[in-house]
Amino acid sequence: MKNIKLKSLELKNFKGIKELVVLFDNKTNIFGDNGIGKSTVEDSFMWLFFDKDSNDRKNFDIKPFDELGNVIHGLESEVTAVIEIDKLDIKLSKTFKEKWTKKRGAAEKEFSGHETIYSINDIPVRKKEYEEKIKEILEEKIFKLVTNPLYFASLNWKEQRTIIQAITGQITDEQVINYNNKLEGFRGAYMDSVDNHMIRTKATIKKLNDQLKQIPYRIDELNNSIEEINVQELENEQGNVQKQINELDSMLEDNSKGNEILLNHKQHLFELKEEYQEKFNHAKLLLNKPLEKLNKELFDKRYELQNKAYEVKEIEKNISTNENKIRNLVEVEKKNTSNLEGLRIKFENVKSEEFKLDENSTICPTCGKELDNAAEIIEELKNKFNKNKADKLKEINKIGKSIKTENAENESKIGEIKAELFDLEKLKEEKEVQKLEIENNINELEEKIKNFDPGEIEFEGKVQLENEIEMTKKDISSFKVDDNFEIKEKKKELLMQLEKINKRLATVDNNKKIKKRIEELSEEERHLANEIAKHEGSLYLCEEFIRTKVELSESLINKKFKNIKFKLFNELINGGLEETCEILINGVPYSNANSTGKINAGIEVINTLSEFYNVQAPIWVDNAESFNKLADTKSQLIRLIVSKDKKLKVECEE
Repeated sequence: MKNIKLKSLELKNFKGIKELVVLFDNKTNIFGDNGIGKSTVEDSFMWLFFDKDSNDRKNFDIKPFDELGNVIHGLESEVTAVIEIDKLDIKLSKTFKEKWTKKRGAAEKEFSGHETIYSINDIPVRKKEYEEKIKEILEEKIFKLVTNPLYFASLNWKEQRTIIQAITGQITDEQVINYNNKLEGFRGAYMDSVDNHMIRTKATIKKLNDQLKQIPYRIDELNNSIEEINVQELENEQGNVQKQINELDSMLEDNSKGNEILLNHKQHLFELKEEYQEKFNHAKLLLNKPLEKLNKELFDKRYELQNKAYEVKEIEKNISTNENKIRNLVEVEKKNTSNLEGLRIKFENVKSEEFKLDENSTICPTCGKELDNAAEIIEELKNKFNKNKADKLKEINKIGKSIKTENAENESKIGEIKAELFDLEKLKEEKEVQKLEIENNINELEEKIKNFDPGEIEFEGKVQLENEIEMTKKDISSFKVDDNFEIKEKKKELLMQLEKINKRLATVDNNKKIKKRIEELSEEERHLANEIAKHEGSLYLCEEFIRTKVELSESLINKKFKNIKFKLFNELINGGLEETCEILINGVPYSNANSTGKINAGIEVINTLSEFYNVQAPIWVDNAESFNKLADTKSQLIRLIVSKDKKLKVECEE
């Protein structure tokens, strides 16, 4: 087992303590009046390890204050401890200091924050290395659990339960079933877990109960829908009504023969009218042949006019294009003529230029005397001037000739375009004449169509068909048919009466179906009741399993403790169980126990956790003067005791 012991603790400028060295043994008592630094010693120890005070606060004042409550600047707050771990000493040191920096151009240094300096065995280390070393010694959560008697009880009950159950390990379902003979039939009765099986079983029972509750209502509803009827009486009535309907059908059949003759007359009239209309349409078609020819000619002429108008439009477009070309070429000629005039003036100016000698060109720049080869220089400069002048005149002539050539070409193009324009104008006039001629043809055709008269429509056998149609119409109008309205109305009433009788007779079969359905529902009711009973038995085994597991779990956990017990479940009024985790001190809940009971319970929890985590560390007990006797422990014990001492007093025991 890892044994961590605090051998010494040195404080400098830490909170209210200016300088203090404390040497520790297996049992160490620190005496002092309230407010002189007992808790500060524990705070310094916790800060050295985890940057927190003994109340687990990260933000607390480390730096000392003066009498007016102002921070005293310029001091370094330092805590150093020697820790013995398995007979080996480790020296841990941490210094909290202010940072003062002098900016360029400033006369004095300015406060710019704080820094913390770490060292292990007097060797400076980075923060990360220091924290890794602390973690190597003991993880923070476990450190608090095995050094603070009140820490475990301050945790949420779920965290307490997780820690306690970890001590005994996970209890298997097999262990629970073997512990209670009543659960033998429960073995292999569920798929995944008892909790899930219990949830599923409760859901199934609820679902089955909901179904069971509905069945009596459904049976009652079906019973109310059964209709009591006299079958024999209805069948007699059915036969009597059917007999009356048959008699009426015979009467209607006799009257239908007269209707057949009338229908033949109407059919003959339809055929005569159809023949007349067919011959009339054919004769009309023949009379309208000349009109159709005129309409076709009119259509063709309108199409021809449309094409002619398109041709005229295309010619006009070409005329416009050529006119634009001529305008552009004329503009170019004007511009070229202007450029030629400019070139002529430029030519005269260049031609009139004469050689002028720069006096300095034959003078030595160093001595100021005329150069020996002055005549040669002058000759060379004159030749160079004449050559440049000739080149310029040649270039001007070249440009002028190019412009004149371009003007000549443009004049030729203008002549060609004007000739083409003349041809286009002539062609346009021809097309306009043709267009006008077509328009006149169209007007003539429209007039002929407007005044067209086909004459009266005649065809062979026209008069004979008209006479036969009139005679057939008279035969139809003079034909008398017996009125069947009253007979049909009577039959309609009897058919409605028969339908009602048949519907009532149909309820006999419906009643049989309803009674059969009632029997099915009654059987379903019995089946559901059996299923509910079966699942309730399974639910009872689930609850028995949980109670057994509670009993076994509490038994295994409580074997780890001498003077305290753990309550892991609350039994509810409805017989169910609710998870919890509560320390019982002689049967009294931890929350209701006195201070001595709580501290001793905490020490006993530390003893068990130390065994489980395989580590012992210093236990700090504040307000220890309130406790007559503390529980035994193998861990180092540090008691903070209120006394009348105005300076801290330390007493050690082996």
